[in-house]
Amino acid sequence: NRRIPGAFIQQLKNGRWHVMQRVAGKNRYPIDVVKIPMAVPLTTAFKQNIERIRRERLPKELGYALQHQLRMVIKR
Repeated sequence: NRRIPGAFIQQLKNGRWHVMQRVAGKNRYPIDVVKIPMAVPLTTAFKQNIERIRRERLPKELGYALQHQLRMVIKR
């Protein structure tokens, strides 16, 4: 959790949410979009969870896919 001084949340017309920050020194538009680096945390979380997900969910998903394929072949 991190706090950004002078920041606020704004919902755009297209429905997206942006974190905006008031910036001193900008004359015309003293607001800027806050850029939060997400690549490293997302990659780390993905690598930590991929083996567990593969071990727990893959056999079940393959079983469902095989049953579906068998149902399709038997119906012919």
